[in-house]
Amino acid sequence: MRQIFLTLLILFFTVASALADGTAPQVSTVLSRDMLQITFTVTGDASTGAISDQDTTDGRIIGMYLYRVIVENDSGDTSVTDNSDVYILDAGGTDLLNGKGVDQLDDDTRNYIRPCRHDPITGALTLDVNSQATASGVYIVTLIFAK
Repeated sequence: MRQIFLTLLILFFTVASALADGTAPQVSTVLSRDMLQITFTVTGDASTGAISDQDTTDGRIIGMYLYRVIVENDSGDTSVTDNSDVYILDAGGTDLLNGKGVDQLDDDTRNYIRPCRHDPITGALTLDVNSQATASGVYIVTLIFAK
């Protein structure tokens, strides 16, 4: 009985810590033969609004170019902290938006960002959002890739 209790206790804390940084499931959509879209629907942590960095999981982006990033509040849910920062990082930690994602996550604005860097993607990219502090804030970050 004690072993079961300890196992359940460990499981509880493991799940709680995994959920502590919010969630950001991603969905890949083929837009055309030469275009792919990855959409992150992000829900910030219930107490801090933060999310941990999120890596792309679709290997089809390798050899493609990051064409556009769309950042918007999910208007049907909890708002977000205005002027939050969005970064799209490559494996070396370079921001593919070259700072253009700073102050782009707003409560009631849909922002389109054109990346500055035009090298083909060579691996997974990382979504990094800073300064979003609204508890359970919900927003959408869409990455569009082209060949």
